[in-house]
Amino acid sequence: MEVDPPASDSGYESVERDAREIPGVTEKHQDFVFHANMAFVTYTRSRVEDPEEFHRYLRESLAPSLPRVNRRTGQAGTVQVYGCKELHEDGTPHYHVMLKFEPRVHWRNAREKFRVWIDVKDGREVDTTSINIHKKPENETPAYFLQCVQAYIAKGGDVFGEWIGPKTTTASEKDKYLEQAVETESREEAETLLKTHFKSWWNFDVARLGRPTCLVIVGRPRSGKTEWALSFGRPAHMTGEWNMDELMKPDITHVVLNDIKLRAFPYKRDLAGCQEYITATGKYREQRTIRMGIPVIWTCNEDNDVTKDKDIGQYLLETAVIYRVPKGKMLYGK
Repeated sequence: MEVDPPASDSGYESVERDAREIPGVTEKHQDFVFHANMAFVTYTRSRVEDPEEFHRYLRESLAPSLPRVNRRTGQAGTVQVYGCKELHEDGTPHYHVMLKFEPRVHWRNAREKFRVWIDVKDGREVDTTSINIHKKPENETPAYFLQCVQAYIAKGGDVFGEWIGPKTTTASEKDKYLEQAVETESREEAETLLKTHFKSWWNFDVARLGRPTCLVIVGRPRSGKTEWALSFGRPAHMTGEWNMDELMKPDITHVVLNDIKLRAFPYKRDLAGCQEYITATGKYREQRTIRMGIPVIWTCNEDNDVTKDKDIGQYLLETAVIYRVPKGKMLYGK
């Protein structure tokens, strides 16, 4: 016997928020259409104690609603799951889950599709209707949303499922390994730490030809981001807006772009790609082609994160080196 839950439970009224800031935009409508390939879902007041058992119930419950990718064979799409179990103050479990569908799903009455059915003595019934669904914000790239959600989940309790996409070392872990490498008296031990935890740095071919790579530094104000970027070489420096005169200076070694207002900023694609040449113009300047082919460093506060820009954000996430200054720490200066 399958028992439907009470119709009065909205699925979001009773959600208990964490002290941490939860990623995504909360869906507050009871009935809504979900047309996307990823969602961050919180199941509160669960009756399932074992995270692996909840994981199994979740997959079984989602399976009938997955889209068919081959009508002839009946082959269904897939869902990747990464989640964790945490406890309310009274000891009741709740689960945070990242779901990534392939292909994307199109569900009407979507809240019902996210329900988890469990085995009970008299048959099957819904585990909990206190379901909080968070969708990707419009101004965030899928990769950034996925990264933020999984980092949030990883800090939780008992983790289950598999990390979705490439797993990166967190900023705190990097700081710890770098500190160990600096403090060790053995060169061999330092090299082992770098080879193990910073493979891309260790294998980077300094002498290779081709375009350089962008560096993006994100952090709170006055954390030394721009100060560091300007502390070496002969940089061209723009703050807030485009300034062609900076690129005309002789023998510049790199470009520093500080808290740029991206909506009105021209040539951002060229600069994000560290193009060899840029054809540009500026105030009281005729159009001309400028030879570049030098590194570009973007420094920005968290509320103006260039990796969230709809035009170049995804490209930077895939090609740039991105460093986020840990909270409470300085990148440069005192």
